[in-house]
Amino acid sequence: MASSRIAILLVFTVSSIHAAIIPSVPEYLEQNSLPLFARLGEKEDDFGERGGLRRRDWVKVSVTTPQFIRVPMGARVELHCDVMGSPPPSVQWNRGLQTLQEQGFEESNDIGGTGVAKVRSKLVIDCVLPHHQSMQYTCKGISGSQAVISNPITLLVQGGNSTSLGSERCRAGGIKVPRINSWSPIIMETMGTNIALPCFAEGNPRPTVYWLDKKNEPIDESSDSRFKMLETGELLITKLNWEDMGDYKCVAESPQGHETAETFLYPMLQVKNTKAEALESIMQD
Repeated sequence: MASSRIAILLVFTVSSIHAAIIPSVPEYLEQNSLPLFARLGEKEDDFGERGGLRRRDWVKVSVTTPQFIRVPMGARVELHCDVMGSPPPSVQWNRGLQTLQEQGFEESNDIGGTGVAKVRSKLVIDCVLPHHQSMQYTCKGISGSQAVISNPITLLVQGGNSTSLGSERCRAGGIKVPRINSWSPIIMETMGTNIALPCFAEGNPRPTVYWLDKKNEPIDESSDSRFKMLETGELLITKLNWEDMGDYKCVAESPQGHETAETFLYPMLQVKNTKAEALESIMQD
């Protein structure tokens, strides 16, 4: 099971490289170190005087939502954005010049800080109203010193009136089922470091957030002091080791329902003068 997940991870990570260059899974397991990625993406200007790789922050933003969305008044709409980068990125949603929400690894950039992660984020407008007409929304990815902003998404509100069912639902507000707005499907981080797995949820009433381990059992902080649930919903893992590799599931739960999101965590060996910089030469190509 682990081998198949690693193979998928490799394909995902090095999608811009010919398949013939990707080593076999057994070979990868045997090496299990970042120089592998250096060999996959070597460039002359990536190397410093000592032969180690220079560390450069990088970030990529991908928005899967169409650039123009026609929405009936009173309808619910979701905007989706994926951000990948090193150090692990944060995601910021903006409406014009106004910041609406910022989630992802946020301040935990200085908790882990050397790895690579993908953050999946969504901005939900529960009830579209006339003032949303022609509003422009952008997704901004931030990794260390680098930031990239997506092309704007524009809402085109169609029809409706104050007596419509949608508008009545808008005015009612009230109960909302739990939803997870930001999480990380994949995190690659060097062993020995600390990493916070993001999971930001909302709902009314406010949902309870907890994590399931690789065996799909609730994580018990008392049984392993390296695992700690943060108030934000993140799962903090200190002194990451090889045995931590696997799927972790975040659960947001309330009397109104529940939602889950999975994170695949892959620990990597830390090699002097390389850390996670080698991956950037792959992703930047």
